[in-house]
Amino acid sequence: MDAVYILGSGSKADNLELFISIALLKKHCVDLKNIYVVGDDPGFKGDYIHLPAEDHFTDEWKNVLSKIKKAIAELPLTEKFLLMNDDFFANAPFEGDSLPYYAVIGEANDINGKYNFGIHAPYIIERELFKSMPLDVFAPKNTSIRSFYGNYFKCEPEFVKDTIMIAGAGVPSYDEQIAGKPWFSTDDHIFTLPDFVDWIKNKVGEDLPEISSQITTLSEEEAN
Repeated sequence: MDAVYILGSGSKADNLELFISIALLKKHCVDLKNIYVVGDDPGFKGDYIHLPAEDHFTDEWKNVLSKIKKAIAELPLTEKFLLMNDDFFANAPFEGDSLPYYAVIGEANDINGKYNFGIHAPYIIERELFKSMPLDVFAPKNTSIRSFYGNYFKCEPEFVKDTIMIAGAGVPSYDEQIAGKPWFSTDDHIFTLPDFVDWIKNKVGEDLPEISSQITTLSEEEAN
């Protein structure tokens, strides 16, 4: 099945996160077809197809919604596809077509429905269902596309812990933080740390693009 990345601007590591996410997706997704990046230009060459799309709204979720609609309208997507973010990292082999609808314990709010599907992991979107979903940019500011979709179409939640890697004194090692986790994410600064880049490079097993010299390497205290 296809995978669609929604990409905005403002990466602290020149989209190294996206490069890593794509590499791990290719490594672990056994039924992967095409990879599409919708939004900003990633700035590196790779096994993906780029669909340019601008941000027209102040609220991030509205930009994501418009980009998903653009992807469905303009790309030859498989009927079911994986919606990805640049900070979703696969940690084990999986079949996209069988991916659960991961959720975190605790209710969503207001318009979003009962279950909270707002977790750092991909989820399956069915094109025709998404097109029929009664959600537009005039919805409340705290709308979650993921939770609205999952609750509106009665997707069965699979509750897991949202794994977000951090760095700093006294925290578990990188390997310990993701042990046994099917997916993991990172905080905003970890990709600026050389030891993390070395670790993730070994995990991916291929060459990584260089981080821009303009990026400031953070100390452990600043990364915490």
